[in-house]
Amino acid sequence: MVGPRASPNDVRAARRAAAEGAYRRDGQRFVSGQSELLRWALPSIANVAPGGRALDLGCGPGQDSLELARLGFQTIGVDQAPTALDRAQRLARAKGRGLVTFVEGDIVDFLEGQPDGSAVLALASLSYATLTTGELTRVGRALAHVLVRDGRHFFSLRDTSDPHAVEGSESEPGVRTGGPHAVPYRYFTPETLALLETPQLRVVRTERRADLHLLLAEAVRR
Repeated sequence: MVGPRASPNDVRAARRAAAEGAYRRDGQRFVSGQSELLRWALPSIANVAPGGRALDLGCGPGQDSLELARLGFQTIGVDQAPTALDRAQRLARAKGRGLVTFVEGDIVDFLEGQPDGSAVLALASLSYATLTTGELTRVGRALAHVLVRDGRHFFSLRDTSDPHAVEGSESEPGVRTGGPHAVPYRYFTPETLALLETPQLRVVRTERRADLHLLLAEAVRR
């Protein structure tokens, strides 16, 4: 367990260990198919010309990455958990997907290392809950550079309606420490998802799925 005053390196190490441990304990973690986010985003993705680069941030075992590749995007899936990436690579080989690459790493560092205007869309399914407020701001700023004009950022967040959102103690508004998660975990509201916006990257569509405790959002790079 790490607290809110831990060093950035300690926070990242704890996040990586928590993610890797979850995949090692659960061989079926996130293997049920496409994410709810991708299913929600598909009508908008259909308006993005294929052939460009798509980023799957926090790709897990890779189902969303492979679907984006099937749709014709040059897809990069990035995740911090080696076990998740091993499963993703095995799935890619089994399905013969040639337009997808998997990268191990921190999504904030990964985004900040990408060239300007190098991606047409970015997908992040429940990938931001353990990021600090500063890191969320960095993600928004990085995506405002990485995405082409009119590029799309689709992301899902755990909503405050989740019963776990009252467990543990609140280390900052919406962030719970000491609940079911090994690291501080953020539950979002429609207002706090604005942490991922910038003047160039604006949320244009949201949907709250109370049955799944999810906030779904689409942002556009202007």
